[in-house]
Amino acid sequence: MKWITRERPKIDRVACPWLIARFIDRAPRFFFVPADEVWERARVLGATPFDVEGAELGHHDDRCSFDAFLHRYRLQTPALRDLADIVRSADTARLELAPQAAGLLAISLGLSRLCMDDDQRMLTTGFVVYDALYEWLQHARNEVHGWDPLRVTDPGEPSWDRLCSHDVELHVSARRALVRGQVVPLKPKEFSLLVALVARSGRILSRGFLLQHVWDYQSGVTSRTVDWHIAALRKQLGPTGEALETIRGAGYRWREDDRSG
Repeated sequence: MKWITRERPKIDRVACPWLIARFIDRAPRFFFVPADEVWERARVLGATPFDVEGAELGHHDDRCSFDAFLHRYRLQTPALRDLADIVRSADTARLELAPQAAGLLAISLGLSRLCMDDDQRMLTTGFVVYDALYEWLQHARNEVHGWDPLRVTDPGEPSWDRLCSHDVELHVSARRALVRGQVVPLKPKEFSLLVALVARSGRILSRGFLLQHVWDYQSGVTSRTVDWHIAALRKQLGPTGEALETIRGAGYRWREDDRSG
């Protein structure tokens, strides 16, 4: 689908495309135009306007456009609701609503300076920020950072060096993969792809997400390399590769390990 909004995106107009790309539209195209041209260009392009005066997917009362998307598409997971609080707080200058908002505002304003000549580059860079916030909300809220692990008995940082699911065991820093205790010689991108999937078991990861986080591609770039690597990875994993599911029209998912104990 085509989506259109005002040029020079910062907070809401980066958060909303991130939400679209990650949870709503598997192949979005974003257009940024002067504010007074949004509605006319939307008509010509057949694009859905957002974060512009009068749009359904815009600000309403004390809610911002990100909130409107969550409501319209019934995205109500706890992590996304909490992310909405952070976005709303930063976007509407009510920094008291969420303690993370001041940091998001500072980063967003800094990125807008770095990417002032390219709105699409602002999306690519900004998506990493929102991916990181989402990962924190989903998995790392209780982590603390021990500045000197040699002096702190329990810094509170869980080890991410070892991931286990089904018959797969991944040692991240050593870049070693084992299936049923046997080393599997994965190529670098195959290993990185498997880490991305296993670390997010149960979550559907779009090709766009994988291209950006495994291959460092820019947002919006399309490629079949994900599919080729998925096929190679399944072959390498043997029967255990059945845990790597293709979700037609959406992406790929590593099935959660439902074994008890």
